[in-house]
Amino acid sequence: MIVRSAAFLLVVLLASGLGYFLGFRTGADYGLMIDAPVRGSTSLSEIRWLRSGKLEAVNTSLEADVDNGLMWWSRIEQSPLHGALNFLLQDDIVTDRVRYVKRLAQYRKVTPSPILAPAVVSKMLKEVRASDPAFAHELESGPDPAVAIASMVAKYGQ
Repeated sequence: MIVRSAAFLLVVLLASGLGYFLGFRTGADYGLMIDAPVRGSTSLSEIRWLRSGKLEAVNTSLEADVDNGLMWWSRIEQSPLHGALNFLLQDDIVTDRVRYVKRLAQYRKVTPSPILAPAVVSKMLKEVRASDPAFAHELESGPDPAVAIASMVAKYGQ
């Protein structure tokens, strides 16, 4: 009876571990896939802007991508899972992504973000408050993107 219970417990633990591992890996893959149409749609806007000579709009969009890359990497580094990502994803993803983070940080170090200029932030928040007050509150009460970006520039911008 004890052997059967131990065997059953072992099977349950192995299945749970395997399920978690495969679920995490699949979730990460799906996260990338789910974001692809959004990125593609953003690219369509940028293509239209380029074709119509609206270079400032394209520049703003691309500068926002630089800021987003630094901001989200800061959040990943703060996650308790950060140290386990390579194991969980069965890939050397952290080392690979740090290469890109360094490029972003080096660029942002010599090119201040036009998106984070106080006048731009104030204008954006005013527009968001008018259309979606709850989202504006979320933006204002959440982590400060400028702090996250500055920390990544300080760490990786050599």
